[in-house]
Amino acid sequence: NRIRELANNGHEIIYVPCHRSHMDYLLLTYVIYHEGLVTPHIAAGINLNFWPVGGIFRRGGAFFLRRSFAGNKLYTAVFREYLELLFKKGYAVKYYPEGGRSRTGRLIPPKTGMLAMTIQAAVKGVNRPISLVP
Repeated sequence: NRIRELANNGHEIIYVPCHRSHMDYLLLTYVIYHEGLVTPHIAAGINLNFWPVGGIFRRGGAFFLRRSFAGNKLYTAVFREYLELLFKKGYAVKYYPEGGRSRTGRLIPPKTGMLAMTIQAAVKGVNRPISLVP
């Protein structure tokens, strides 16, 4: 398994799958777990943080974020530091480049914010190679 090799060789694993349905994050995490890999911390929209689902997702590794960081420098800085901390601690992370799920089943253009923060964390001090896994 190529992902296992990367993890065993010290790579930071960032899962960046497409997001077409709610089954995407459930199924991928299930497969990762059953392959014996460390399950990732998962970026989830703040809209999914409601009772009782929010607590279940959080215990399953989700961290919630706003759909837009525009105009909020403090929120952006805190979130960037949190993401960097996850990388420095060696946690796998999973996020969807589109920023949300497609309502039609088609791929939607990616947003670059999380990817930019990943690159910034790598430049700022993550001492391991970062591998993006689609």
